[in-house]
Amino acid sequence: MTPFSLRDDQLRTIAHLQALKTDGHRRMVCVMPCGTGKSVVAAALTTSEDRVVIYVPTVALIVQTHQVITSTHGRPGIPVLAVCDPRGVRNTGTGGEEDDITLDGAGIEATTDQDTLTAFLNQHPRVTVLSTYASAAVTGAAIRNAGTAWDAGILDEGDCTAGIEGKAWSLPLDDTLVPIRTRYIFTATPRNIAVSDDDVDDNGVKVNVITMTDEARYGPIYTPLTWREAVEQKILSDYQVAVVAVSESEVLQLIDSKTPLITAGGRIDVATAAAQIALLRYATTHPQLNSVMAFCNRIASSKQWAQQWESLTAMLRPGVDRPPGAANCSHIDGTMTAQDREQGLDRLRTVGDDALQVVTNCRVFGRGVNIPSLDAVVLAEPRTSAPDIVQVVGRAMRRHPGDPTRKAIILLPVLVRDADKRQPTETIVARTDFFAAWQVLTTLAHEDSAMYGSLAQLRRSIDIPPPEKPSTEPADQPGTTDGVISSADGRVHIDVTAFGAAVATAFTLRLVRRTTSTWTVLAGRLRNHIATGGDVHPRPSLETADGYPLGQRAAAIRDAYSAQRLHPAVIAHFEQSVPGWQWKKTPTRKTGRSFDAWCKLLDTHIRKTGVSTVRSYETTTGPDGERVALGAWLEQQRHSRLSAAQSDQITAALGTGWKEQQPSSHV
Repeated sequence: MTPFSLRDDQLRTIAHLQALKTDGHRRMVCVMPCGTGKSVVAAALTTSEDRVVIYVPTVALIVQTHQVITSTHGRPGIPVLAVCDPRGVRNTGTGGEEDDITLDGAGIEATTDQDTLTAFLNQHPRVTVLSTYASAAVTGAAIRNAGTAWDAGILDEGDCTAGIEGKAWSLPLDDTLVPIRTRYIFTATPRNIAVSDDDVDDNGVKVNVITMTDEARYGPIYTPLTWREAVEQKILSDYQVAVVAVSESEVLQLIDSKTPLITAGGRIDVATAAAQIALLRYATTHPQLNSVMAFCNRIASSKQWAQQWESLTAMLRPGVDRPPGAANCSHIDGTMTAQDREQGLDRLRTVGDDALQVVTNCRVFGRGVNIPSLDAVVLAEPRTSAPDIVQVVGRAMRRHPGDPTRKAIILLPVLVRDADKRQPTETIVARTDFFAAWQVLTTLAHEDSAMYGSLAQLRRSIDIPPPEKPSTEPADQPGTTDGVISSADGRVHIDVTAFGAAVATAFTLRLVRRTTSTWTVLAGRLRNHIATGGDVHPRPSLETADGYPLGQRAAAIRDAYSAQRLHPAVIAHFEQSVPGWQWKKTPTRKTGRSFDAWCKLLDTHIRKTGVSTVRSYETTTGPDGERVALGAWLEQQRHSRLSAAQSDQITAALGTGWKEQQPSSHV
């Protein structure tokens, strides 16, 4: 058994969740950034429970959770049974090719037979069952056959349960099919889906959508700390995003100048070669880069990466186009034995300071799995799913055991397609893998306020001259040095030497503008509109004199706020910089909620959760789908002079002792 020590923030999280349970909540969501120890907190929460079921998306996570749950801070000595297909989960419905491991060599007993699980429950008074979401129906049938309910259920990576109602992965939310006394739902990426009456399937039939803002299904949401707070508290590593461009012509010239490259899978792939050259180029100028995990979208692509690596590196000049030391690459997928996978990870752990070791995979290490000693992750192929991007980035955010101060590197290769030099600059930029880099930066800006600030600063530093009339001298480009453009804090590093000066600045401007400008420009336009007598709620059809769709953009940002898609930094920017700004979609004379409106929210919250105690850190869902700090408002009322009628309104909801309850966020 391996002991896991608990940090102060984890102890506080456990105390908060236990307090919610004491209040009567039987469902609750805990949002914790990747790498901050969700599994450890979940294990510690269940130490005193008898029958515990833990749901995870993959067999890979069953293996990892088994290590934690049997530790001295988990449930040591209690019988454990896995409920899963030992060959791995092959269909999670996430849209990409699945790549899960098998249980071979893991030393964990597994079944998919409900009678076997029922017998296990009847034989042992205390049990831990580790189940994939795909096998949730078996856990429900077995516990019902045993005539009881699970005392506690951990729904790890609980965002997997949201989506279309009735899918197998949402079964653990259904107390009839899977009776659980208390549900603890953990996620790094909550899925808050805008629900519409127009939601239909391919046949036009109305479908019900499950969203994590539904308090009846999920309970209150608690966020112990943000991604940035985890970095500042030195729980996670800080990071740099490196966008490295490689031209198609550069790759083709390299191939043509050497003996034709023939690999086990056929001739070399240009896009793969460009991504590998980008990594090798960056590693050459950053010798601290030793252990790297590359993420592909398909197992075949991952294999090709590894097969092509040796031939490509042999063509490059050590110390010039590639690091001077050894540069090796191997592939791992879920069909390999546990021993082979462990050997692959050992190469990352043991790589020397003068070498580069790359391990490629598809999804086997993409969600929840801890990977040791990583210096960097490479998104070898474009990913558009925000949760996927956050999970991949989270693999590198763990503090490096050899150097806790080392920044993680997120490398984004960009292939510059060949283009006629006479074409406009914007056309040349458009013929790149621009969107993939933009998607990653946008996702990180949403998750991390520091990244949003870095991008905003970078845009301000290079926004003049405009892209259609760029300066022809690289030295005149603000923030540019020999084709490398960086934010002042170094968090964003864009190597666009493959473009040339004019196109380099155009590419960077387009990338940064697309990541930040929607909200920055809108806020400025609204300030000008209001200063000239305009309303903070411009009509949807309103356009400015130069054709800017002001009304449409203002409505869109309010919709994004209602769907909880805005980063707190964006919300704060509008509230602080736009006079009289309101998030409500229709004008109102008062900017704040009335006391009666707050009490209505309180009544609705109690009705949905079934609990008449509200702690100061609790939030609820407002009428437009926004998160509302209900607990903070109630705390203010405890210290305010209320009229008798107002006090009676709150008493009717919470009972006569509501002023003395004073539930604190420091339980």
